[in-house]
Amino acid sequence: MKIIATEEHFHTPGYLKVLRARKEWPNRVPYEEGGKKLEKEFFLPGEFRIMDPSNPGRASDLGDVRIGDMDAAGVSMQILSLSFPSLELFEPAEATAVATVINDEIAEIIKKYPQRFTSLATIAPQSPSFAVKELERAVKKLGLKGAMVTGHIMGEYLDSKKFWPILEAASSLDVPIYIHPKFPPQDMIKPYLGYPGLSSAILGFAADASLHAMRLILSGVFDKYPNLKIVLGHMGEALPFWLWRMDSRIQEESKQNPVAAKYYKDFKKTPSQ
Repeated sequence: MKIIATEEHFHTPGYLKVLRARKEWPNRVPYEEGGKKLEKEFFLPGEFRIMDPSNPGRASDLGDVRIGDMDAAGVSMQILSLSFPSLELFEPAEATAVATVINDEIAEIIKKYPQRFTSLATIAPQSPSFAVKELERAVKKLGLKGAMVTGHIMGEYLDSKKFWPILEAASSLDVPIYIHPKFPPQDMIKPYLGYPGLSSAILGFAADASLHAMRLILSGVFDKYPNLKIVLGHMGEALPFWLWRMDSRIQEESKQNPVAAKYYKDFKKTPSQ
């Protein structure tokens, strides 16, 4: 049986260089502890994780070490995607330039290991016109298999009509968009703070990705682009547990059609990693 792992993140050398050069979050800042040179990777103001540049870990390995791990786990192929922190946190001009570099870098890796790796494109949705062009280039020229959008885009979600050209392009290209979780927007995050991890993998990630998906369903975008495919990880985030109640309340309060049928038709769910 061929096993394809669908959520496998990476950092490229070019992206790490960008993070180290930035003066504000998201960025990497030199840090020393016990005489050891480390880095603080800031993904929110005041919130960071400690990284060891001398031991960059599996995310930065796109060769023999990663393939050895795949062989040991019985994984035939990985679908790669950019690791956190993501470009949705950048200003549009910088994000567009960096996305092109990342996609070119990962395309070269795929050329080297075509039987083991493919990838989702990195795009900058905060610049929709560029995101459309880069998605088309990534799919048609580089052979990438879709795109990943990591959560909200500076507090906005893909249901906003200014982002619909991206969804239209994905539909026309017949490739999916993977919605990866992210911590909630700045104007919603305060109740999560004060407890390490609550804003991210403990609760915030699933809550925000589920909200993103619901906004897409209610927006009508799947009626306009019936070929659109959206992927959610982690067994569909929290939505499978809430759908019955959602359908009941939506019909009662807003007279909209049930959402469960659209969720099961238009969203692909992958297992938790």
